[in-house]
Amino acid sequence: MKGPALKGGVARNGGSAANRGAAQPKGSVANNNRGGSVKPGSAVNTFATASLTILKRVQTQLNQLGAGLKVDGVIGASTIAAINKYQAPKAQVTLQVVEGACGEWKGTWALHKIGTFWAGAVTEKHVGGSCAKATGAVRTANIAVFNGANGLDATMLVASDGNKCAYLSAQGKPKMGSAYCVSGGPYKFSVK
Repeated sequence: MKGPALKGGVARNGGSAANRGAAQPKGSVANNNRGGSVKPGSAVNTFATASLTILKRVQTQLNQLGAGLKVDGVIGASTIAAINKYQAPKAQVTLQVVEGACGEWKGTWALHKIGTFWAGAVTEKHVGGSCAKATGAVRTANIAVFNGANGLDATMLVASDGNKCAYLSAQGKPKMGSAYCVSGGPYKFSVK
């Protein structure tokens, strides 16, 4: 899987694009500049719950293919290795994504089919919008995506800036919904 490597040194906090990589308290949501007003803890709790559920689905699917993983919803070296083992060598689908409070992040999700889910690399750039001046910051991540009855559910596995997000489709709108991130949310997202 292309994207950021799974390393112990990956940041665990988000913050604004301008502050990404800057020292912030572990788990801080105070410097959130992805847009919108956030009650500390609410979006982080939604992210954690959604991410745990999606990761358990990923691990269960990988086990059906023979991976032999512990189904605990925790991303680790074994889960990443199993994804790498079972995915197609080249991206089979590339989705265009727009996210943030005012569409200030744009990029692609290059996805590989693995059983009933997709996994791949995210590349996004902060292009700005009505709520935020463009910074040009680029973030990369690995992502797992399920396309279910209610639409798209996805979670970032590893993110270059530590600001992982879970994506939940709006009812009846399979390619748009809300992103709940380590740095806060909910933020809007859409894919094409």
